[in-house]
Amino acid sequence: MPQSAALWGAKQMSQLTQGQNQRLMYVENKEGDIDGHPARIGWVRFSKSGRSIYYRDKVLKRMKGGGVSGNYYCEDTGEEYWKKGTDLF
Repeated sequence: MPQSAALWGAKQMSQLTQGQNQRLMYVENKEGDIDGHPARIGWVRFSKSGRSIYYRDKVLKRMKGGGVSGNYYCEDTGEEYWKKGTDLF
């Protein structure tokens, strides 16, 4: 485990988490908007299992088998979201 991941308490290394507790990612609401925009780039946090991400006040769960146009869904509203990593850093 990289030293920085050990310092921040990251548990699992995966392509999604890259061994970190939070990561800058592209998040798109496929059924609406996020603060008046269809998509945002922002910090997301990960559950220990990596199956859920936390973005702003939402819990986004990974879709089993993929959704119609997204790869995550909001636990509260059922809206589909597309999330992908950024290659900015």
